[in-house]
Amino acid sequence: MKKDNGRTLLAVALIITAAILVSFFSSPLSGTNKPPVITLPNQGQSSVGIDIENYESNLDMLDKIIVSRDNVKLLVSAMARPEKYRLLASTTLYYSGGQLTTSAEQFVSGTRSKGIVYNSQGGIKQQTILTPEMVYIWSSTASSLYTALPGEVTRDDLVFIPTYEEIVSLEDDSIISAQYVTYNDVYCIFVEAVSEISGYRNLYYISAEQGMLIGAQRFDGETLIYSLTVELSDFEEDEGTVFMLPGGAVVGQ
Repeated sequence: MKKDNGRTLLAVALIITAAILVSFFSSPLSGTNKPPVITLPNQGQSSVGIDIENYESNLDMLDKIIVSRDNVKLLVSAMARPEKYRLLASTTLYYSGGQLTTSAEQFVSGTRSKGIVYNSQGGIKQQTILTPEMVYIWSSTASSLYTALPGEVTRDDLVFIPTYEEIVSLEDDSIISAQYVTYNDVYCIFVEAVSEISGYRNLYYISAEQGMLIGAQRFDGETLIYSLTVELSDFEEDEGTVFMLPGGAVVGQ
């Protein structure tokens, strides 16, 4: 394994920069199973308090309360993600005269995650494994493996997904609306918010069952400038193969 501090920092910086650019234009998920059965609250039902330490699932919690712009931050902060999953993400940036689409794949098991970014032909462009202690980066064309401390890099950054938990930190006045909706046959919390910096309008769709983003869009006025679609499925691959470095070592073992 080769460790080059200067080039490592550059490689990590490139990942962070790409994630920041996508987040600027944007601010996991349809499962393989049938849509969950959830009895959505009646519109006349009063909101109730949430004990985030005392519910069995996201659906159990959401079934007890009407989502609104006043409580959506609390709901999003209380929702739990699966401990283990696989997702495919497709991000498209729209600009005058064209568009650019980036596809990526992610595997998550506990604190380990792997991101794979694909080129326009579907070939692997870059792979990254992230743990709380280290980030490992390599490309399909380079023979060197770069390592560094993870710093502020998150698993969402690796596949260019907006960190939708930032909804929790929004100013209350930035949230236009929040409600339950069905999106791509998945019951979701829908949040509409306006960026305080750019004035862009952001739409988020968060799976009520999985607690993960399944779609997002950003609009400049009425013009769509960013879209994200995510497909969530079970992690059925061999973890020893997924989290294997180019030299054969398995991260986390």
